[in-house]
Amino acid sequence: MAAQDRTGAMGQNIRKSSNYNEDFHQWTQDQAQLLRSGQLREADIDNIAEELESLGRSEANALRSHLKQIICHLLKLAHQPERATRSWTNTIARARQDVEDILEDNPSLRSRLPALFDKASRDGRILAILETGLAPTVVPAAHEFTMEQVRNPAFLPGRFLIDLPSGQTRVEPVTPLSLPEPDDAG
Repeated sequence: MAAQDRTGAMGQNIRKSSNYNEDFHQWTQDQAQLLRSGQLREADIDNIAEELESLGRSEANALRSHLKQIICHLLKLAHQPERATRSWTNTIARARQDVEDILEDNPSLRSRLPALFDKASRDGRILAILETGLAPTVVPAAHEFTMEQVRNPAFLPGRFLIDLPSGQTRVEPVTPLSLPEPDDAG
């Protein structure tokens, strides 16, 4: 801790860095206070920049994770419909809403969606194989679902949910004409 006893700019940087590594919460509070008061020279700019980039990555990772969960559960429904539970469809519905929320809050992630979807498709396939015990040869390596299907709140493999006026839903077989047009907004 001798570094903390130093004075001057070098000592400030050492102190700021050690706080970052020793008590992250306190470091965040200190840095926020420095930024709000305009004391940019005293702020730990390198670590602040690193944390901001990390926040952006975490949003992209969350988006990919939700896509992966949707794909995994769609694959489970497609390949083991006899084992389907309400939990599977609820997981799909929640993850779809989370995807839309993340994209609404972070519109710049739309440009990364194709790459995130590709990775989520690979990871979702692996997860579905692990969770179902199906042979890898049974679950196609290529994308089984399109981005539009994955994001469509009414799409389920081989079925289509129809909203009824009573607030309930009815499941009907999917035909090409029964699928709604993809939303061009995202």
